[in-house]
Amino acid sequence: MALSTVSVLSTVLVLYLHHKVPNYRVPQWLRFVALKNLSKVLCIRRKTLGHQNHLLKDSHNSSATHSHLIKPSHEDSVEMNFLENPGDAVFPTALRSLTRQVEQVTAQLKLLTSRFHNQDEEKEVIEEWQAVAKVVDRLLFWITLLVLTGSLIWLMQMSFSSKHNFDVE
Repeated sequence: MALSTVSVLSTVLVLYLHHKVPNYRVPQWLRFVALKNLSKVLCIRRKTLGHQNHLLKDSHNSSATHSHLIKPSHEDSVEMNFLENPGDAVFPTALRSLTRQVEQVTAQLKLLTSRFHNQDEEKEVIEEWQAVAKVVDRLLFWITLLVLTGSLIWLMQMSFSSKHNFDVE
């Protein structure tokens, strides 16, 4: 009865960790104990993040540093004011319209990039919790196996020693 209770409780714990809502990251102490130390002892390899995540993070950072290349500069619009022919007034309005469209597209791209970045962070947190659950599951498996094996050996030893104590006349 006790073994069934412990088994159910350990299963609930592992499933709770595995399906944890990514409200917060794995605490530093748990990451150190479970993911660095226990995973080595229990021979668990953690898969690394994909190459795409690093490319997306790099492109997100580089888009922030090179945003001046996309934004229209104020100097371009000033140069258009030097047009001398009144018939050329259509060109600056078209340029302003194009500039607004480029700004809108840039804003949408930044929004999409930030969404992908947030999704990657959320996925990373979920994978960390799943790795912790895997380590805890393996640890509980080995503890259960050792307890059951020890109990079996102890019971066999008790049964063999009790058979030899009886005197048969």
